[in-house]
Amino acid sequence: MFHSNASCVTWILCVFCVPLAVCASFFPKDSIFIDCGGSKELKLDDGRVFESDSGNQHVGLSPDSHIVVSETRMGKSNGSILCSSARVFKETSTYNINTKQIGRHWLRLHFRPVQNPHYHLKSAVFSVVANGITLLHGFSSSLNLGTKSCLSKEYVIQVDGSSSEKLVLTFSPMNGSIAFINGIEVISTPDGQFPTSGVPVPLRAAVEIPTHVAFETAYRINMGGPLLTSKDDPQWRIWETDQFFLVNVASAKNVTVDPASIKYLDEVSREIAPNLVYSTAQEMANANVINQRFNISWAFEVEPMFTYFIRMHFCDIVSITTGTLFFNVYINNQSALDSFDISSKTMELSAAYFVDFIANASVGSNRILVQVGPSNLGNFPPNAILNGLEIMKMSNPSGSLVRNLRPDYIDSRIPKRKNWILLAITSSVSLAVLVLILAALYLYLRHLKKPRHETAHVGNSDSKVSVGSFASSTAHSLSLGRMVSDENSANYIPDIPEWVPQIDPAEGDAADTISYKDSDTTTSSGVFSQLMDPKGR
Repeated sequence: MFHSNASCVTWILCVFCVPLAVCASFFPKDSIFIDCGGSKELKLDDGRVFESDSGNQHVGLSPDSHIVVSETRMGKSNGSILCSSARVFKETSTYNINTKQIGRHWLRLHFRPVQNPHYHLKSAVFSVVANGITLLHGFSSSLNLGTKSCLSKEYVIQVDGSSSEKLVLTFSPMNGSIAFINGIEVISTPDGQFPTSGVPVPLRAAVEIPTHVAFETAYRINMGGPLLTSKDDPQWRIWETDQFFLVNVASAKNVTVDPASIKYLDEVSREIAPNLVYSTAQEMANANVINQRFNISWAFEVEPMFTYFIRMHFCDIVSITTGTLFFNVYINNQSALDSFDISSKTMELSAAYFVDFIANASVGSNRILVQVGPSNLGNFPPNAILNGLEIMKMSNPSGSLVRNLRPDYIDSRIPKRKNWILLAITSSVSLAVLVLILAALYLYLRHLKKPRHETAHVGNSDSKVSVGSFASSTAHSLSLGRMVSDENSANYIPDIPEWVPQIDPAEGDAADTISYKDSDTTTSSGVFSQLMDPKGR
């Protein structure tokens, strides 16, 4: 039943005019789009309308910064248009964004160092905190921008009564620098978008995901399909293609069906993922190998020492009848799903489905390896599919999405007088050390001038004790080097929740070789060691 004329118009447009990908019933209570430093309303081609942060009823800024930099809006992409202006902060400043709904919200921050003769935004270094969660620290947009016209960072932040139903966003310049922001989005998430618990890998009992845990989007992938822009997603999300992440492109074959054929059951809404995601997939290719028991593998670089929320999207668009597609799913060489049959969950073909997991990066590496491969059931032809994938970093117990809070930057919030005191103390200590070194050098040279009557054995730095100590400290440093960043404090190791299992890649049992048909070549280990079924030989 339609409750308004607007609903009727929306339904008619969805049926007759507009692609199904954008026909969603999701109307968020909070959809706040802020053009920081902008002077007038900005409309994008995906339907979003950004309003200036000056005089905005949804936004309060304290202390008010009147520093605005802008340039002529050039380019046709949404990023180029949105990031043509910026608001600059010379001191710690806070946006108070009023929301209507309590719960999790999408928070998107847009950065681009706009050129300006008075403020060098490319050298800006700053931190960003949202409702007590550290999002960025020691952040420089110029180091992260790459070839993009505008850098966008996406988070999920809880808004509750303790924050007076506000999202409090604080920008703090560091090391005497400045901070800036080009655009802000705050959108309430649909009910059921994020679960209250997750299944850890290696598998054991589900664990609770508290509401105060924040997320940062690391990857959102459309398997076997094209890039999906904000125009293709009801929540204005972007889905990348998977080609760059495939360990071996020859192992997969993309398949596509009509998006209109995708069905959504009661348990899965269109907001979870658009039908353009479920209408494409990667399935096992005819790899021209004797042993067809190989996996399709995707590798993703992630920041170690964090827990990751992994959502896998499935839709059986390759089978002719139900109950004929069984496959295994692995995360970091650990079993996540065994002999999984999508149709047993959906009871029909071409129906959207998703499964959530929680995992760490592989021990001793900075990657997450996702694999699908044939099951051990011998009565069905070997095949496996994956339609979409989302990987999101979860905040640590310290309430941070940053691994190391870098000590080499001094927060500009420290009063200048304290900085001078610190500088004076440092200089005094350095001078004292220099005097001691010069005195020791003088005594050593004076000792050399004395006549020697006998040769005294005083030991050397290459003694077994010295070498042993160096080796021990080196081995210790190497092991720590896998856990902490070389450029950051070597003594800071953030906590990891006790429920998150450490993954031992040695437990995987991937095959070592693959023999090709019509070829005398045998490929050893390497790439194909990740493709073979860890358990199915």
